[in-house]
Amino acid sequence: KNTRVGGADVYANIGRYYASRGIGTAVIDYRLQPTTSWRGQVEDVRAALRWAADSIAAYGGRPDALFLMGHSAGTHLSSHVAFTADTALQRRLCGVIAVSGAALDLVDPLTWKLGEDPVFYERRFRGNDPGEGWRVEGSAIAQLAGYAPPFLVLHAGGEKAALKRQSQLLVEALRRHGTPCSWVVVPGQSHSRIVLTLSRPDRTAAPAIEGFVRRHTPPR
Repeated sequence: KNTRVGGADVYANIGRYYASRGIGTAVIDYRLQPTTSWRGQVEDVRAALRWAADSIAAYGGRPDALFLMGHSAGTHLSSHVAFTADTALQRRLCGVIAVSGAALDLVDPLTWKLGEDPVFYERRFRGNDPGEGWRVEGSAIAQLAGYAPPFLVLHAGGEKAALKRQSQLLVEALRRHGTPCSWVVVPGQSHSRIVLTLSRPDRTAAPAIEGFVRRHTPPR
């Protein structure tokens, strides 16, 4: 949350940018491994969403107009929460903004052929599983079964092919499921630098995100 790039307070700038446009933003955090497992990280994001649903009205926000947004691992966690939250909490979600997601499908063999390191993910997801079930359990896409809110999926044009494929797999799964889904490629950016464009009205990502939020916010 306190990342600074070129003197810019990256995540606080994202919060300020959307708040200045009438979109209240809670920049949340979650425990990191090895302090907890990936399951604990999902629970942290779920707890933050539940807090927002229960508390946001006290800050002038709308508990009937909640969105989740995450980048990279944050997309994995946000998608997991959107697909597995209890029904009442899920129905409070109006949409998910998935930016340059990773670990969305840990089963897909082409992702590994395109250059993702399977050992990197195995260290973070296997835990005590002696078999291969961790690949399915850890995959956000594999949890898509019941209700899912609309999604905006973005990735950087300059990302490596394996990460682009993860976003593509998410889009394809959502469309098969019948979930409304928009897909935007952000040109001229990398996996990390795309975060800097999330609060830039002159770049592709921020206007797409703001438009998505406004389209899917229910009328008062």
